[in-house]
Amino acid sequence: MSKAQPGSGYGFISSGYGFSLNTEKPFADAGAGAGVESFQQFQVRSIKVGVDNKLQIAKGTVTFTQSNMPRVKFGGHYDKRQAWLSKVAVYGTGISRTAGSGSPIWMEGGGYYNISSAGTYYVTVSKFDINQSNDDTDSTLLNEEAPWVSIFKAGDSIENTIFSETGPSEYANTTNMNKMTGYTAADIGGTKDWGNCHTTYFNPVKWGYDVKLIAIVYATSFADAITFTIDQHIVGPIDLHIPCQFNGTFLTNRDDLNETNDPYNINRDADPAWPNIANASTKTAMDGLTAANTDWYEEFVGPADWTEQNFDYRTTGSCAAQDDDADACEHPFQFHPKVTVVNPEDPSLNLYRANVCSGMVNNLVPFDEPGSGTLLPATIDFLINEDTYIYLRLGTEAYASDTPIFPVTDITDEYYPTIVQSQTTLTDTDEYCYILMGVARNIGDPETFTVDQTISGSVWAERLKVGSQTARYYWSAV
Repeated sequence: MSKAQPGSGYGFISSGYGFSLNTEKPFADAGAGAGVESFQQFQVRSIKVGVDNKLQIAKGTVTFTQSNMPRVKFGGHYDKRQAWLSKVAVYGTGISRTAGSGSPIWMEGGGYYNISSAGTYYVTVSKFDINQSNDDTDSTLLNEEAPWVSIFKAGDSIENTIFSETGPSEYANTTNMNKMTGYTAADIGGTKDWGNCHTTYFNPVKWGYDVKLIAIVYATSFADAITFTIDQHIVGPIDLHIPCQFNGTFLTNRDDLNETNDPYNINRDADPAWPNIANASTKTAMDGLTAANTDWYEEFVGPADWTEQNFDYRTTGSCAAQDDDADACEHPFQFHPKVTVVNPEDPSLNLYRANVCSGMVNNLVPFDEPGSGTLLPATIDFLINEDTYIYLRLGTEAYASDTPIFPVTDITDEYYPTIVQSQTTLTDTDEYCYILMGVARNIGDPETFTVDQTISGSVWAERLKVGSQTARYYWSAV
């Protein structure tokens, strides 16, 4: 009975568990037939050219990430891409190339790399995480936003740069207990506020980088010829993954921190730019690498294949809704006028409102409007573009009887104390009494809108009814 045999280009793998089919797809050499050796992506081999040996490296695919570093102001994000590497991009001292006439397998079109002296050499693949869209580097190599292969001798001036610390790109920000200025939609452009005016922009704090060692080549000189011993560390497709991750927020309570001195802006506008990134020296060293060519790769999965969609941290009208020290309650019933911009392109939709501090009348905390069920402190809205009187109203239950109840303490009763608004002045009756808290003026004009305060503390009211006369009310501050 005949035994099953693997197809062309595949083989069996022997292990302690028996034999299994090696399903990792290799390259077949150009013109290869049955029994001819196959090759893996990024495989490094030695070939004889005259009396010397030369290096060949198989082409290969790299899956990698690319973020928007360092322009993470409104949030960091990254995507995954795929590129086909067909040439070495960075050469160390004493390394050169000889181009070939074309090969589907070997870099440089089937050519090779020349090593002129004995020593230990590294073949690596690297990726530095920087976005090219804002001219944050003049490096042709880095601005390609692509991984690259390097060959260099141990001790070469680029060794420490290539073997820089690896890790993610990182960014951070600051949350300020004090409300800050300069972050509204009108300040930053667009229709949304940033960070509720309590959070600075996201600020880059570390460059991301990844490198993998493909092979170590030990070159020795014998009888005026160079020979190689190759330790292959990686074959097959390579993944270079550099996350762009949030590294935390700093909590502060500063009254001098605003958009003009936002840490992101200071970092960006410095000369040279981005000095506050922890490993800024790594980027400086990377800028010193020289690309030997600009066609070492082809990108097969990248931005041209999708539409970018990212979460937006900005929020419409969020700054106006925030309390800060400016809204601190200096006394009971204090008003803090606000204008909430709903749509910057349509001022008629602006909301004119006031935050009202809590206070007491006859030891009762009033509602923000009749029947609302919301006790102070609260935000009240002014819906009519006319000067509006703001009153504190107390009702008398059974006001026409011989046993009236004043004030009403039952929170479910319609006569319970409340704020009311009117475009005309209100006068006392047997049923209700009023004390003027303030007057909202220039409603509809965001530049001059204000509230004139007429009381500045909690109050107490007494009701006196004599015969058929209208009840009289006597107020005092408490």
